[in-house]
Amino acid sequence: GMADDGGSSPPSLAVEESEPGRFGFLPTGTELGIYVGIECLWHVSLFSVCYRYRPLVALGKTPWGRNFLKSTKSFLASKGGRMAAVGSGTTAFLESPWKRATTEWFFFNKIIGLPLWPTKLAAAHILASQPVVKGMIRRFAVVDT
Repeated sequence: GMADDGGSSPPSLAVEESEPGRFGFLPTGTELGIYVGIECLWHVSLFSVCYRYRPLVALGKTPWGRNFLKSTKSFLASKGGRMAAVGSGTTAFLESPWKRATTEWFFFNKIIGLPLWPTKLAAAHILASQPVVKGMIRRFAVVDT
């Protein structure tokens, strides 16, 4: 709370360590740093897996994937014009490893990443409350002298 000092000083904007974020569920302080680390690890790992293992290419080689690609190509061809051009340009676009990996990263990040977001927030909250993490933060904290 604020002490009544006659209104001469502005209220403190300091956030207590145990005080929840402005919206209650958004990470602040230590949690924010851990959350950013989790996100970095997620995105780099997902892109690396997409670049190395080509999951959509592998999916396209399964019977279900071949049928899906065949029906998609016939649908695009039936529309004609720009839609048909999209289908023919996709093959050339996906031949570049970086473009293919970026496309796969985007696809999987939208399918897996969005439902995983609350889990990443919860993981940051749990990790930030661990005594080992708190001790590491105190050990590496910059102290003004």
